[in-house]
Amino acid sequence: MNPPACPGEREAGPVRPLEEFLLELKRRDIRVSVAGGQLKCDAPKGVMTGALRQELAARKGELLHHFEKKEMRQQPIPALAADEPRPVSLAQQRLWFLTQLEGASETYHLTVAFRLTGRLDDAALRQALRGLTARHESLRTCFPLIDGQVRTRPTESEAPLTIDGLEMAEAGSTGLPQQIGAWMAERTRIPFDLETGPLLRLCLLKIAAEDQVLFLNLHHLISDGWSMDLLVRELGELYASAVRRQPPRLAPLRIQYPDFAAWQRAWLQGGRLTRQFDHWTQRLAGIPERLELPTDHPRPAIARYRGRNLKRTLGDRAAAGIRRLGRELGTTPFMTLLAAFDVLLQRYSGQRDLAVGTPVANRTHPETENQIGLFVTPLSCARTSTTSGPSRNSCGRSAIRCWRRRSIRISRSTIWWSG
Repeated sequence: MNPPACPGEREAGPVRPLEEFLLELKRRDIRVSVAGGQLKCDAPKGVMTGALRQELAARKGELLHHFEKKEMRQQPIPALAADEPRPVSLAQQRLWFLTQLEGASETYHLTVAFRLTGRLDDAALRQALRGLTARHESLRTCFPLIDGQVRTRPTESEAPLTIDGLEMAEAGSTGLPQQIGAWMAERTRIPFDLETGPLLRLCLLKIAAEDQVLFLNLHHLISDGWSMDLLVRELGELYASAVRRQPPRLAPLRIQYPDFAAWQRAWLQGGRLTRQFDHWTQRLAGIPERLELPTDHPRPAIARYRGRNLKRTLGDRAAAGIRRLGRELGTTPFMTLLAAFDVLLQRYSGQRDLAVGTPVANRTHPETENQIGLFVTPLSCARTSTTSGPSRNSCGRSAIRCWRRRSIRISRSTIWWSG
């Protein structure tokens, strides 16, 4: 079954970026705006050509979303009063649902570890951890089930810092990396209690007097990849300031993650919600149940998450060719490589209808950039169905359109939203 096309999906040739289209309208003194959820256009007499009129009609939904997003970014996120309820965000609602389906598992544990040499001040590290959780409300949040609905509330206990000792004859022993790996794997498998928390743990492994491993483990409900980078940087600054006995050099946060969650739910209502939901419902209609690849082992009945990453570095010649092709198509290197990946999957699977997803940061408002929390969303950025397989143009257009409509999470099992 072929998927229904999005507006403008089947036109021939590459689609120019929206920014380029808006610049042309500006050069022609054509003013486009949104009023009452409707697209308004004001053009001098004789300026509007038939081609521009046709493109405006084809890109109506895209333009509406663009101007709504622009308005959203310009308005500050309101802070909740202390006695107001703290809702879960859309991303948290989706992920909580998936954790309930899967049961206790380490699938959604986020970890990072550092080998530290030199004298470590344990008291300063504990002070830094307390400062970090005080700074970010998300790190002291748990998710109880109340009246059949998942809610958030503060945890009753602090995030722990446990200190272990490793009995080794010498730090340079050949068995040390294996022992450290086993120690981290054991702590990764310890489940989190989502209803009571805390959902953050710090573990310190003492190898020698001035040799240790710091291991951080968080549940994905309160963090993502971007957040992990923030967490590490801020923990380092808080530790350094505690050692120096000086205030940390961190800008104050005007809002917290629950403020974002409440604002997001208030913003994504009415026509905005309907347009995005209708887009994704149409976009994913008839999506294949699975991608059938000629693997050397049968697909397990239950996902075991034992995959690995394979990294390759492209040479200068290949990289230059990708950039050149992207310039010709008006796409980024990512979109160009996505088209190539689609072609590869089509050739291996023999399937003409393909859907490829990727995570995006989804921090569309400036005030979310310094927040620790779950913002990332899975995006179905390429859906192609043709008799000859996916083309580089169709993949590029698909990625652009879907990226602009990423506010609704599109995990296949949870294409839903509730207030």
